Amino acid sequence: MNSNSLPLTRRAGIGLAWIAGFVLLVLFVLGLPVVLVWPKWVFAAVLALALVLALPVWLIRRRWARDRDDYSPGRSYLAFALVVLALLVVLLAAPVYYIANRVDARPATMPQAILSNGKKTVVFQGMVHIGSEPFYQGVVWEVEKALADGYTMFYEGVEPSPESKEATEWFTNTLAGGGDLSANYKMLGDLCGLKFQLDYFGPVEAHKKDHPAQHVIADVTHLDMYKEFQRLAKADPAFAQRAAEQTAKSAKGAAGDDPFTWIASSMKGSTEGQKYVVGTRCAAAS
Repeated sequence: MNSNSLPLTRRAGIGLAWIAGFVLLVLFVLGLPVVLVWPKWVFAAVLALALVLALPVWLIRRRWARDRDDYSPGRSYLAFALVVLALLVVLLAAPVYYIANRVDARPATMPQAILSNGKKTVVFQGMVHIGSEPFYQGVVWEVEKALADGYTMFYEGVEPSPESKEATEWFTNTLAGGGDLSANYKMLGDLCGLKFQLDYFGPVEAHKKDHPAQHVIADVTHLDMYKEFQRLAKADPAFAQRAAEQTAKSAKGAAGDDPFTWIASSMKGSTEGQKYVVGTRCAAAS
């Protein structure tokens, strides 16, 4: 049959179908790398779901078009399954692309709080434990510029207390997730495809060796924090109760029962692509 003999509405419908199919194909090709970055069983599950979801649509179509001479049930079902598969891939990939674009368009920034009495100026530099490489490069640039301008750096952190094993155990179990705090941050950064803050302060450490007077360690210790915790717990029984519940929850998580522990375990040995996908979610949430 000559295509020109078809009604105008039919020809317009065919044209729109081809355009929609082309757009869907492009989106499918763009979304496929996001789905394929996960283990093969994930794509297999998506494919199985597409085959199931295509079935009712195919049954309706078959009842309506089975009397047409050019109708092929097998070809029709395959076409519906491919369309549903493409839609599922697009739906799964779209949030990842959206979040990645949002993260790139609005990179993480930490504010600076500046206090001055006219004679002295104090600048508080905001910081996060894990983040993107450009973020830490920017922070290090700010710190190096301040040192070059003659500022003295005061470092906030937490120092161990070798004289109090009880305080160190309390800090480890209550605030450090049951292990070394820096190691846990590095693990979280690796899981999310992000970086750990201490990996980028080599230039500042080098400056500290040459100009120690400009670097002041202003940390508290495990014992300082433990004594303050005991004071607060004694003054506020409700606070003590919440802290005990949180400690019990952390202990349960250390045993592998909480979702984060399960995710961290399952993501061991993940590829860079998987880390990138998870990293975009982590960056957006932070």
